[in-house]
Amino acid sequence: MCLGARATVARVFDDDSVPMAELDDGAAVCLLFRPDVAAGDQVLVHCGYVVELLAAHP
Repeated sequence: MCLGARATVARVFDDDSVPMAELDDGAAVCLLFRPDVAAGDQVLVHCGYVVELLAAHP
């Protein structure tokens, strides 16, 4: 079973060619599993990685 947290992406950036996102709470997470995520999207985060896109920002 996976324990994940729901969050909103504030911005997307690259860190040495690794896709990353800053969340609305200031945390930085990796987007390697979901590089299609954009600012404003609602995501599921587990262990510092975005594992699922829950709702895309219109």
